[in-house]
Amino acid sequence: MSKRPAVSDDFEPDELLVAIATRIRQERRRRKMTQVDLAAKSGTNQSTISAAEVGNADIRIGTMVKIAQAMDLSVTDLLPGSARSASGLERSAKAIADLAAVVATAKKEILEIEARVSQLQVLADNGEEDSDDANPGEAGTG
Repeated sequence: MSKRPAVSDDFEPDELLVAIATRIRQERRRRKMTQVDLAAKSGTNQSTISAAEVGNADIRIGTMVKIAQAMDLSVTDLLPGSARSASGLERSAKAIADLAAVVATAKKEILEIEARVSQLQVLADNGEEDSDDANPGEAGTG
């Protein structure tokens, strides 16, 4: 397995996700919207909004963009205060790029594992065929 790229020290990924989640929840409540309202306006569903508001790492950037747009915000408006400055945006962009690299590496590793599993399945299937060929008299006798 390959070594995963390091995530920037400026932002801990989990802390950044929680900060964004908190901003989404605050902005939704400030607008007196329910999760269902925001889901309908953003073209998602309530469970996606709920996941976004708890900082679920499975939320896609595109979904965050839809959520921000549904509240007439930019994605940068969802970032914590210090991350909205020019240097903060650079750090955020670096953190997001680092996270994307981690995800890409994980996807590559998953594909490698899937390929190995497929190879093992082929070997196992071939082994079963060989064992059937080795004992032709046992099949169908009775």
